[in-house]
Amino acid sequence: MLKSELYYDLLVEEVSSILLSSPLLLKIDMLPLSQLRYVFSQLYYFVDLFPGLLAALLWQCPDERIRFAIVENLVDECGGIEKINARDFTATHSGLLKKFVMRLDRNNPLFPTKGIEVDILINSFKKLFIYSSHIEALGAMASMEGMSTKWFGLIYEKLLNRHEFSSSDLLFFEIHLQIDDGHGNAFKEVLMPLLKNKNDFVLLRHGILTSVNIWKTFYENLAEVIFERN
Repeated sequence: MLKSELYYDLLVEEVSSILLSSPLLLKIDMLPLSQLRYVFSQLYYFVDLFPGLLAALLWQCPDERIRFAIVENLVDECGGIEKINARDFTATHSGLLKKFVMRLDRNNPLFPTKGIEVDILINSFKKLFIYSSHIEALGAMASMEGMSTKWFGLIYEKLLNRHEFSSSDLLFFEIHLQIDDGHGNAFKEVLMPLLKNKNDFVLLRHGILTSVNIWKTFYENLAEVIFERN
């Protein structure tokens, strides 16, 4: 394994432990449905934004190999090429998560409004992906996809432990368990050749740590909101 790959892998492992130790995530299987609904409604607003972050990364990175990795991810966010060709919007990732949120209270047709905690999350990621260097932005995206399987795997396991959701209900999470390792590896593959000197590694670390700290702050703010309400 190349030195750059080892450095990246260890860094992703480091930040994964930060994210996966979030007290809120560890309590997913114990939250009442009202709190669960709010948590995932706020996550929905980020998922709905996510294709825009990929587009910003596409603008940042002119290399065709990087573009292919980004476009592949964008296609999956839209439900796959067959769904795109058929103009079928039923399998977009944001749509699947929204369906899960609505399942949490079928008697309430109103979708929860966006909270200030997700505004902070979104604005922080916009700043990262628009104003940072391409190595910082690509490192942040690669690490998010690289640790996504563990991240969504933890949430999926916690939701299964509740014994109240079907496989259809949890389709958003199941899909991510199937595809995110592939996206993470694709981003890692195109990222490694960019790391040519010490400054590049500094930028990589900064982008990845910035990303995970944005998420850490989001979950802390979210926990404060939902536990203050009850």
